[in-house]
Amino acid sequence: MLARRAAIAEGIDRGPRLTHLNSRVRVQRVEGVPDKSYDVVTNIEVVEHVQDDEAFVDHLGRIARELVFISTPNWTASRNLWPYHVREYNPAQMYELLSTIGVVTFFKGNSAGTEVHRVRR
Repeated sequence: MLARRAAIAEGIDRGPRLTHLNSRVRVQRVEGVPDKSYDVVTNIEVVEHVQDDEAFVDHLGRIARELVFISTPNWTASRNLWPYHVREYNPAQMYELLSTIGVVTFFKGNSAGTEVHRVRR
């Protein structure tokens, strides 16, 4: 999906489970990605599964030249305690986590992705 909008779109994963879907996905840990490797780093529904979320977010900020985009379930809206999540974040917790790497802007939208609104604090 991202490859349709970007000149180059690559993915990394800790395990080989996604490599058969796309040749642009490689097995690598984020710690091994060189500094400022990507203009935009996207992290979709992952951070809530990571044990050391602060170190993980620091790595995302380190490898991005311009922007880090993160999506995660909003605990305030869903209160969905999924057993595979290490934690879920309310907006204040997510802001605190992300503000260590730069300016934080929140957006919300509908499940179809046809509506997106900026959230003002």
